[in-house]
Amino acid sequence: MKIDIVAATPFELEALKRCHYNTHEVTFHVHGIGMMAALFHLQKIAEKKPNLMIQCGLAGTFSPEIEIGKSVLVAEEITDVGVEDDQQLLDLFDLNFIGINEAPYQNGVLPCPFLSSIDTDLQQVKGLTVNCTSGSASTIAKESKNLAPLSKPWKGPLYIM
Repeated sequence: MKIDIVAATPFELEALKRCHYNTHEVTFHVHGIGMMAALFHLQKIAEKKPNLMIQCGLAGTFSPEIEIGKSVLVAEEITDVGVEDDQQLLDLFDLNFIGINEAPYQNGVLPCPFLSSIDTDLQQVKGLTVNCTSGSASTIAKESKNLAPLSKPWKGPLYIM
């Protein structure tokens, strides 16, 4: 099986590079930081049609129940695309720019389409993709209240192709 594992930085791949993958052909890629860099490079990698592509990396969390260093599986993803309106965040659905079930969304989230075929004991979480990390208590409070993510990847959800 041809497997491509991608991350924003070399650091995020260090531990995975030390693993043994038996008969699988594993290639590692660094796409750079940010959603635009990730999208550009993921499209280029997908053109080569790997059997499996895994987007991995570091994330923060709004949940005190998730320990630092714990690995999780992003089962569904939301984004912070929208408008900050004083004390609240309005997303694309609140603004009626897109319907909650308009492709690629399902009930306002981007679900991992291959979740049922993944055999893992990893805790499944809802992720929030951002381009800028939260640096103030007020921003964290707004994101926690309105978006309710448990994990906060800095570039995007787990992609399996």
